[in-house]
Amino acid sequence: MAEGGIAAAMANVDAADSWKTHFRDTMRGGKISQQLAHGAASRSESPDRVRELEQWGALFDRTESGDILQRAFGGHTFKRLCHVGDRTGLEMIRTLQDRGVQQGIDVYMECT
Repeated sequence: MAEGGIAAAMANVDAADSWKTHFRDTMRGGKISQQLAHGAASRSESPDRVRELEQWGALFDRTESGDILQRAFGGHTFKRLCHVGDRTGLEMIRTLQDRGVQQGIDVYMECT
């Protein structure tokens, strides 16, 4: 349900944040060796995916200047969690279900 938020190095709150720092934090937090990470993507796409969710209708909390608000989260060097209060997961589900319906995909609620 992702209550905390979505980690994305958008630098809306901490201008020094970058995909490189986000990548390093992920490697450290997951105790992943650099050898295993060698073949990973060269940059983080998470800011693009957050903006995509926003374009599809996700309503993120905002800074005073109107940017997506980001907050601190364990293991992250900078404030990079994009969130909707403490219900980010529910907002993601709502947004993705709506997008699926718009695309003509059959959506079955409460199914596993």
